[in-house]
Amino acid sequence: MKKYIKNYIGKGTENTSLNIIKVTLMMDQAEAFIYEKDGNRYHIFEVSQLRQADKYSRTHTSYVSKLQQETAPEAESLSTVNDVPGSDLLDFSPVLPGKVRKLMAKKG
Repeated sequence: MKKYIKNYIGKGTENTSLNIIKVTLMMDQAEAFIYEKDGNRYHIFEVSQLRQADKYSRTHTSYVSKLQQETAPEAESLSTVNDVPGSDLLDFSPVLPGKVRKLMAKKG
């Protein structure tokens, strides 16, 4: 089974009059996700709006999503997964872009 893991690397604030989000990255954490291709270095990350501003008035967070392959449980143990207390709290949903999350929140 595949699962998206978020690796948080920074936070930012939105300047609403300019429609710009200024992000500050923690370079020690961000550099771990830089990759090289054809002699150039690249870094891909997502910026997502927080539900509410934090105590420093930051309105956005940034993270790198990595797809992680989990080992598949054996066939006989699959029937017992739902018998484990708290198994209904497990969330294996993928990371959704901000626009999709907002649309889903409005519908629900």
